[in-house]
Amino acid sequence: DGQGTLSVSSSGALKIDSPTSIGIGTNSDAPIDIDSTTLDIDASGALTIDSATSISIGTTADKPIDIDSTTLDIDSSGAITINGESTTAISSSGALSIDSETGINIGTTTDKPIDIDSTTLDIDASGAVTLDSTSTISLDGVGNSNFTIDSGNLTINNTTSGNMTLQSAGAIDIDADGGKVTIDGSGGIDIGVESDVAIDIDSSTLDIDASGAITIDGTSTLSIDVDGATNIN
Repeated sequence: DGQGTLSVSSSGALKIDSPTSIGIGTNSDAPIDIDSTTLDIDASGALTIDSATSISIGTTADKPIDIDSTTLDIDSSGAITINGESTTAISSSGALSIDSETGINIGTTTDKPIDIDSTTLDIDASGAVTLDSTSTISLDGVGNSNFTIDSGNLTINNTTSGNMTLQSAGAIDIDADGGKVTIDGSGGIDIGVESDVAIDIDSSTLDIDASGAITIDGTSTLSIDVDGATNIN
């Protein structure tokens, strides 16, 4: 025991060994300062670092930290925060799973671009799926695609301004297996306005009502054929 300082120095390697244990600062808590070119700590058993207040790594200056492990388990009784002034990369040779008992939030602090590249993308929700954008929304596919609901109504609305265009390089087939097909236009309904093409109407009955004039013009012949009685008033 010394009331002052104790200095141990060696021009060669300095070794401290014990067949049982080596204790430093066990009588009372005191600061320990280790300055070294490199620091190598090996343990044949578990290596445990505990503190009554906090554990800080790399607080004096930003330096690289490399962790290699068979498995890495981080448990926290409070929040876990990872901040990077540059990029943050998470990669896995196997599946990457992110789970939470309450919610998973991405980009909630500020709006930032999110880019997802995948072989396939599968999104399942036990509740509603909502996609909102203050700008445009684009869904593109190069193969067969479908948008299917098994109950309820499917509504596509253009609520404020602009036109809605349905365009196909091939045929367009509209079927209503359980009810009517209703087409309304507050300004009018036009068919075949881009170019003159054939229009074929097959029906059990055909009812045309107009609150104004009915005009049928043809640059060729007009043929009206019926099998029963005909009444034109």
